Parts: sequence; C-alpha cells; structure tokens
Amino acid sequence: MSPEIVGTLAAIVVFSSFVLRGEMKIRMVNFVGSLLFVWYGYLIANYVLLFMGVAIALVHCYQFWYRIKESRTAKQMAKAEERAANAEAKVDEQRVQIKNLKDENNKLNNSMY
Repeated sequence: MSPEIVGTLAAIVVFSSFVLRGEMKIRMVNFVGSLLFVWYGYLIANYVLLFMGVAIALVHCYQFWYRIKESRTAKQMAKAEERAANAEAKVDEQRVQIKNLKDENNKLNNSMY
C-alpha cells in the first residue's frame, strides 16, 4: 500500500473521530487513526510522526485501562451496597422477630399472674 493512501486514510479516520459522540467511541476511532499514523510515519521514515502516533496510542491505551478499572470498581461498589442493604433488611427482620417474641413472653408472664 502506498504511503499516500495510508496517510490519507489515517487523516480521514482521525477526522471522523471528531464527529462522533461518546468518549469511548471517539477514543477507539482515534486510536485506530493513531496506529495508521504510526504506519504512515514508518513508511515515509518520519520519526516525529511515528513518535506522535505511538504517544497518542499509548495515551488511549492508558485511558482504556483506566476506564475498565473504574468500571470494575463501580460494579464492586454496587455489589457491596446491595449486600449491605440485604444485611440491613435481615437485621430489621430479626429485630421485629425479637420484639414479637418479647411481646409474646410478656403476655405469657402477665397471664400467669
């Protein structure tokens, strides 16, 4: 593939990322564009362009990793909150049972006298 085609394709892909909505979509398309620029920089032996493409790709990789980590943490927090709510409900249920038992015990004690 000729370098001009790779460079043009890279430019089109990067430009198209600017018309998208949603951070992850933009990053994915821009990541592909930066990889194409790495390829283009290699083909034309322009190491500044190659370095820029690698740097941008690495930034996107870091952001992907961070978002995945953040998503996992949010899921873990939601599960922990659900377990806490379930435990609280069980404690409330046991308090009601204890109160009912105490009331029955008081009724039995009062009926004996």
